[in-house]
Amino acid sequence: WERPKLARSPEGKTTLLHPSLMEWLKADRYAMRSLLKELAYKVHAGQKEMTGTADIKEGDLVTGLMQISTNPDVRPKRLMDYLSNRAGLLIQRGNGIYCFPHRTFQEYLAAWQLVNQDDYIDQVLCHVHDHWWEEVVLLTAALLRHPRSTALLRALLEAQHDDPFREDLVELLSRNLFLVARCLADIPWRSVAGTLRRSVVEQLVVMAQRPPLCTAQRAEAIQALAQLRYDQAAQAATLDILRYGTMESKTRDVATQALDPSCRDVSLTVSALQATTLDQGIDAWARLLACRLLSDMGRLQEASCALLAVAQDRLVNGDARLEAVKSLNELREDSDEVLSGLLA
Repeated sequence: WERPKLARSPEGKTTLLHPSLMEWLKADRYAMRSLLKELAYKVHAGQKEMTGTADIKEGDLVTGLMQISTNPDVRPKRLMDYLSNRAGLLIQRGNGIYCFPHRTFQEYLAAWQLVNQDDYIDQVLCHVHDHWWEEVVLLTAALLRHPRSTALLRALLEAQHDDPFREDLVELLSRNLFLVARCLADIPWRSVAGTLRRSVVEQLVVMAQRPPLCTAQRAEAIQALAQLRYDQAAQAATLDILRYGTMESKTRDVATQALDPSCRDVSLTVSALQATTLDQGIDAWARLLACRLLSDMGRLQEASCALLAVAQDRLVNGDARLEAVKSLNELREDSDEVLSGLLA
């Protein structure tokens, strides 16, 4: 759309087949992109599916392009012929129907449309409980800069306390907190006020340590904390919960997978992972995962001892024990302690 369509002959000669749509329309680049953002927002608002792209009616597309064109020779019929012969940011899906080639483009442009609006907060709040808008909200938060990003996330947190049926909607209301946490995981540190970050971490810690009525949220709270990898308070809370907390196997598995082995306090991370590897009450594959993370951190001795413990545990199924032995072999760990353990 912004580049001409060229063809190259066997002799290497380049021939212009079509000018770019922007050149042909004699349209401003800003106007072209603004139109695409507006179209993306409009069609995404009407699409409730979680996958695929929305339909863009040819009439809406042609009308928008005609409005930004300054070429007096452009006519709707010629424009439709041109569009049918060119693929680009929009492609023809059927008779009189166009779409974005990937959903990511649609969501990204829709997010930019929100960023460019003065009432972006109100518009986000209108769609916050629509599942198909979640990626757009995440992208919008990432594109914004402080203080606008802080204002948006604070509004999302405050909105969850305004529902009169709060006691009956614990799970629904916590979605905003988890959504804000996901936004924070992708936003540069300086793009959001520190007070807001601390508030989110504190709420997640409370939920992780003392789960609400919906106990299934505990795993999600722990995972959200672990994903805030550049927040020392969040990482410390995750490690403490892993080291000292009592939890069901699924929750510990989620927390272990989300834990960042590269966090600043290596000793605490190792301690937490070792606690996971030795916990006989959880799934054996979660213990093996913790062993792998120890190995990835270069803690081969600790990983080997943990793998040995899994391999010797007769309560663990045979496949997991065999996997532990294979992993020991891959580590090439042949210390007397390991060899004696395998022979025992």
